Amino acid sequence: ISGKKLPNLARFVEEELRITIDPTEAPKTCCDFVSVRKDALDEGLATGILAVLANDKDRFSTRAVDRARHGTGHTQQDIFDLRVGNIRSRVPDAVVWPKSITEVEALVSFAVEKSLCLIPFGGGTNVTHATHCPPREVDPRPMVSVDMKLMNSILWINEEDGLVHAEAGITGGELIRHVEKLGFTIGHIPDSYEFSTLGGWIATKASGIKQNKYGNIEDI
Repeated sequence: ISGKKLPNLARFVEEELRITIDPTEAPKTCCDFVSVRKDALDEGLATGILAVLANDKDRFSTRAVDRARHGTGHTQQDIFDLRVGNIRSRVPDAVVWPKSITEVEALVSFAVEKSLCLIPFGGGTNVTHATHCPPREVDPRPMVSVDMKLMNSILWINEEDGLVHAEAGITGGELIRHVEKLGFTIGHIPDSYEFSTLGGWIATKASGIKQNKYGNIEDI
């Protein structure tokens, strides 16, 4: 671990947990996701959503693996479920990747018209099950995950006032590296900063390791 040999670790784990570790057994992986419902989205709705995205099929998916990833987070249970392909909670019926404010506005208008539920998705690092969809008996509406990763631009920086205007899908790693080149810090470094997004931080009122100096994201 981290370049250090731990010759007694495996034996310790075996004795304490009363299990046998087989180093030749690779972790089971599965991409079938047979537990994910296949016919979740009406064809007419899919056509309408695609029209909003300029019929770009690369930015629309009903694949089980995409839906499973966007309906889970980074808890140990989520990672295990993804690895074995057995997703226990309801997942989104489709995933979309908008690339402009205009597309987001059109998607929201379409969702209001057709009674769709839109779920913004950033880096998916959450450990609170916030990406799990409610059961159909609680909310029967079709669920669409709106992945913001293509909206990751820095629009402007005001060096005099120390302000940056960035799109919601930019990751913390991208944002930090960009402002560091100009001699600045964003003052917000959560453990997940390489993968989590600005929009996700704001949506969850995230905190970071420098919060004693700079405050939480709502202060920044």
